[in-house]
Amino acid sequence: MKARAARLREAAAERRSRWLGSLVGSNQAVMIENNGKGHSDGFAPVKIDGATRGEIGEAHIIGRDGDCLTAVWA
Repeated sequence: MKARAARLREAAAERRSRWLGSLVGSNQAVMIENNGKGHSDGFAPVKIDGATRGEIGEAHIIGRDGDCLTAVWA
């Protein structure tokens, strides 16, 4: 059972990584929640330097920092 759970976690992590990678270069609607970090409409974590809590807008995804996308306002 533990081995199966480990395989499922690994598969989910790989799928998430591919999904986040596929968003690089796209524009996404983003809402900033705290400290320049927020989420896209699809719940991808996004960081925009200098963004403040409550900002909502279109962001251009320029890269990744681990499991968080990096972006600039479009």
